[in-house]
Amino acid sequence: MSTPHALHRAIVCVDIERFTDARIADWQRADMRTALYRALERAFVDSRIPWDESYSEDRGDGAFFLVHPDVPTALLVERLPFELAAELARHNKGAGDGQVRLRLRVSVNAGEVRIEKKGRRGVVGTPLNLAFRLLDAPELKAALRTAEGDVVFIASNWFYHEVIRNRRSIGPAAYQQVQVTLKEGTVDAWICASDVQLTAGRAYGERLPAIETALDSVAATLAEASRHRAVIVRKIASSVPEVPELDDELTERLATLRELRGKSRWTELLDELTELEKAVDAAAEQAQAVHRAVVEPLDRRDELRGRLGAYQAMAGKHGHAEDPELDELYRRAYDLLWTAPCDLVEAEAATMRYVQASQRS
Repeated sequence: MSTPHALHRAIVCVDIERFTDARIADWQRADMRTALYRALERAFVDSRIPWDESYSEDRGDGAFFLVHPDVPTALLVERLPFELAAELARHNKGAGDGQVRLRLRVSVNAGEVRIEKKGRRGVVGTPLNLAFRLLDAPELKAALRTAEGDVVFIASNWFYHEVIRNRRSIGPAAYQQVQVTLKEGTVDAWICASDVQLTAGRAYGERLPAIETALDSVAATLAEASRHRAVIVRKIASSVPEVPELDDELTERLATLRELRGKSRWTELLDELTELEKAVDAAAEQAQAVHRAVVEPLDRRDELRGRLGAYQAMAGKHGHAEDPELDELYRRAYDLLWTAPCDLVEAEAATMRYVQASQRS
């Protein structure tokens, strides 16, 4: 039986924190695994790492992947940390009752591996063994326990020196050198737990959905105000404010945010995310104000109708319903309030005259 040829592959190993915790029910573990693969697939695709072309094996509480050789290895450090942090943040923010927060340890390495293609599938290779050993390193587990985000990365010494430190977009302080004790002895490795890329990814995943929802809400509020205005101008003769369109600048800035993500400009992305949140909040307040201004004339007319009816009932209780003067004032106010379009200024004046006269009676 021939031995498979050794192939050079980038390696990604992933493990779920607290997966075997006795306090977690099996249905929760099943949800965690579903969320894991959904987050990984989206993160791979958004990082331009072909999901279907990556060899993978499930490990119950995690998985490992051999990236297709045509994929630039740099994507594992220039895009994957951001995208994975974003997916985990999005999932964890939207997790319902009973769902366990999904947090991951990730190790990256590269080297010669042999993939068995006949019979039982499997992968053999010292670089893969090292990736799994690094994944279980106590130093990495401790880094995740104290991390503000939901994912930490560890890279082999070779991967750091050959790939990471040569990338312009990766800051020199992003990865911290640690010594990891393995069965074979102590090795150097590099941990990334809280650099600007992971911070930006987490912020993007947590806050972008809220921004998109708020923008949809602004558009819906303005559309509702526009529909109400079309009805109200037929009922009210007084001036009804115009309804503006959704500001194109907001959608353009949303596109800019995605462009910064594509260019790995994490610091600018964080700044723009904050500024866009403020702009969308202001737009939401303005849309609500426009809506209130549009419906206010109709609300005022209905309020006057209610007041006129209340004072008529009060006049009846006091035996003044048949008073000719009051009856004339009532009829004048009633005709104005129930005529379309309603002259709100005249109607309000007529109603107040009736109210004042009924109070004197």
